[in-house]
Amino acid sequence: MSTIALIRREAAGWADAAEARPHMAVAVLTLTALVLRVIWGSLVPVLPTSDSGAYMLFARTLFEHGEYAMAPGDATAFWAPGTGAMVAGLWYVFGVSFTPIVVVNTIYATSLVPMTFVLAERWGGTITGLVAAALMAFWPTFVMYVTVIQSELPFLFVLMAGLIAYTTRWPAAWQRIIVSGIFFGIACYFRPVALLLPLALGFVAVVRDFRAWKREVVAAVATMLMMLVVLSPWTYRNYVVLGTPALVSTNFGLALWNGNHPGTPGTYVPEPEWLKGLTMAEREKKLRQEAMDYILAEPGAFVWRTMWKAVIQHRGQTIAVVWNPYVEQRYGAVVVFILKAVASTYWYGCVALGLAGFGIAIWRLGLIGLFHPAFLIWAYFTGVHAVTQAGGRFQLPSVPFVAIMAAITLVLVFRLGDPLGRLSRPPRGGSQGAGGGPDA
Repeated sequence: MSTIALIRREAAGWADAAEARPHMAVAVLTLTALVLRVIWGSLVPVLPTSDSGAYMLFARTLFEHGEYAMAPGDATAFWAPGTGAMVAGLWYVFGVSFTPIVVVNTIYATSLVPMTFVLAERWGGTITGLVAAALMAFWPTFVMYVTVIQSELPFLFVLMAGLIAYTTRWPAAWQRIIVSGIFFGIACYFRPVALLLPLALGFVAVVRDFRAWKREVVAAVATMLMMLVVLSPWTYRNYVVLGTPALVSTNFGLALWNGNHPGTPGTYVPEPEWLKGLTMAEREKKLRQEAMDYILAEPGAFVWRTMWKAVIQHRGQTIAVVWNPYVEQRYGAVVVFILKAVASTYWYGCVALGLAGFGIAIWRLGLIGLFHPAFLIWAYFTGVHAVTQAGGRFQLPSVPFVAIMAAITLVLVFRLGDPLGRLSRPPRGGSQGAGGGPDA
């Protein structure tokens, strides 16, 4: 028997055992993920750097003065308030310390394992769900991210909860709308990039079952309205305090300009000097207008620039190592190099497997395979930043969906079962959301 055949046989044996007791398998993977993250959190202390330092300033001002600002009297809406408010809330309950932040980050990062299983199982069957959960359990960046104060972990936690709610079969349609809308709205407090996600989910559902287009269009629009309700207190605060009804933050103009101005590197650059003296609302408007003028002046160049940024959006995955400066201080540059190599190799491997999974979906499902829910969400997050600015941290919201697409390839290669599960079968009238609920 060849080595490949032997590996396939062993993998099939493990898969059969796991599929017979999937909840036990998910529990084991979740516990393994927890242990890895606890070990990292116990060995590497938090040392805020870059954006983490800014979040700390917001949290301290909010905690000590009840004002969302980097310093008292300097109210702002340039940054989404979720992360700073979360840290301030933890300090209010548990005292000023990094420990509750690491504990909560560990919970977020560990919870992504069973959450990914739920979505992958709905879109690809039990085995695909287990493989995707295994990839998430060992994902190096999410092990190292528990000692980083950033928005990605809480954003992904709430986002995944919203996706599970949106794709669940509810007794009444309004329950789906309210629950998912609340979760998606909270996610926007951390990263506004989720604002248009219900439209993408509705599009997937309509493509899969055109007969349900009225229901899905209404659900998508109603969910977005629910998100606006959730965001309305902050929008009102911005109007009262800043004089501009910014929905969440006022940094969209800078993000759009960063990726669309003469000589742009496609990534973050500081605000230009000519903005000095303008109000926050005026700066946002001016940058947005400059970017739009540049786009409209050369639409062909914009298309190529957007495609290029979509590619560089997938360069390496070293941000968690960079934002843990203690690693280099305590363990040296060699360890930093090894961790960066491991994290990026894992990322590149899963991206390659994920793209292959996309090809498998097209091969198995035809044109509908172009709109596999996991791939569309991956493309959605990639596209938002390809239009605006690319960056290492901006690929992180795509990770669970890259893992799901990668799992499709692994399930097929090792002949563990049908990697597309329910998506391989025609939808039934009772399904809800992108890919349907558990009984779709």
